[in-house]
Amino acid sequence: MNEKKTTPIEEPILELVFKKPYMFEGTEYKSVDLSKLEDWTGGDIDKAKKTLKSMDGLDPQDMTLPESNSNYCRIVASMVTGLPFEFFKNLKARDSRALDVLVIGFFLS
Repeated sequence: MNEKKTTPIEEPILELVFKKPYMFEGTEYKSVDLSKLEDWTGGDIDKAKKTLKSMDGLDPQDMTLPESNSNYCRIVASMVTGLPFEFFKNLKARDSRALDVLVIGFFLS
């Protein structure tokens, strides 16, 4: 008999692991957990877009893909983790881009 084996679908890991430990306001971070994105609603997305508009003067409705904006990704990460926007704005370049990729990947998957 031919038995088909199924491989369980793995959910994406929503943790940003920093290349090097990151110091912010006297606390060292090695990673941040963004898994609460799984609980987001359309209302949360709207709130993040409004924050982006007030911060950058950009209207997300006019943007093809607001998720591709680094400040939008930082706003989302801040809302999800409870850490301030500045935490994410001050990340090293490599970790900042990794955050963008993680948030964009989540919304586009």
